[in-house]
Amino acid sequence: VGLGKLASEQGDQDLAIRHWSRVAMTAEDVRERQLADLEAARAAYAAGRAADVNAHLDRARSAPLDDITAIQLDTVEAETLLWIEHQTAQGAEAAQRAVARGRELAAPAGGIGGLPPGTRAALMAALGAASDQRLSVRAKRQGVHRRQVAVGSRD
Repeated sequence: VGLGKLASEQGDQDLAIRHWSRVAMTAEDVRERQLADLEAARAAYAAGRAADVNAHLDRARSAPLDDITAIQLDTVEAETLLWIEHQTAQGAEAAQRAVARGRELAAPAGGIGGLPPGTRAALMAALGAASDQRLSVRAKRQGVHRRQVAVGSRD
């Protein structure tokens, strides 16, 4: 697990994908396999490899999900659809699924601040993806690419 995290942090997405894929295929625990597929999907997203993202998301979703993992998977799906595949409507749907599930968890906790840190982080990432959807729509209208949006290009 440490190698996958290190590879991701150092930007070696190919190594991260290979490592997390190996963990996802060999781990005995279903939850460990799901989390490895989530990390492999994140690395594939960072590498711009939508087909790999989707394969890992599908594999992670093949077993029952807890709410936090479902939010995280929907968030990666949304980001991939929005920024790699440029499918704005489908990306918006995935982002809204993640946000809706997060809000369901936040309501009984008295809001986002009442959530445990991991759940709060998952919901904040989902909200970020929903915000990205709005940026994607605006960028598409203006012919701007994500890198320009993220860096804040100047006209």
